[in-house]
Amino acid sequence: MSGRKPLPLATRFWEKIEKTTACWRWLATKNNKGYGMLYAGKTNGSKDLAHRVSWVLHNGPIPEGTNVLHRCDNPECTNPEHLFIGTHGDNMRDKCAKGRAYPPSWAASQIERGKRQRRLTQEQADEAKRMLASGMGLRTVARHYGCDRDSIKCWM
Repeated sequence: MSGRKPLPLATRFWEKIEKTTACWRWLATKNNKGYGMLYAGKTNGSKDLAHRVSWVLHNGPIPEGTNVLHRCDNPECTNPEHLFIGTHGDNMRDKCAKGRAYPPSWAASQIERGKRQRRLTQEQADEAKRMLASGMGLRTVARHYGCDRDSIKCWM
């Protein structure tokens, strides 16, 4: 052991940031989805996501059962002004509202992207909810609107 004291988390975080007028780019290790990674003290030795570390450094603890989401949809961004707290469901609805949802990879080869993935109007979404509440199946509702089940799930 070298006897050197590890650098504080905030110091290690700021060494890896490039601030721009919009997003704060993470310049170090990223995972396969482009999210920044760093060791932030997890007892199991795994890395934390940089945008989550940014949230904690700027806003305090992340509430149990919630995620840190990006308004800018840039996975390498750590700008706290671009981050917000939400549930997994909030994240999925945000993804759908921004048109970033797509069929699973196994279906992509079977259908042309965009053919069955479509946005519903608020009126259609409300009607779809009523149809589901009346006992109609998700697949049937999706067929009614000419889309896939994920397009319907986005509104639930």
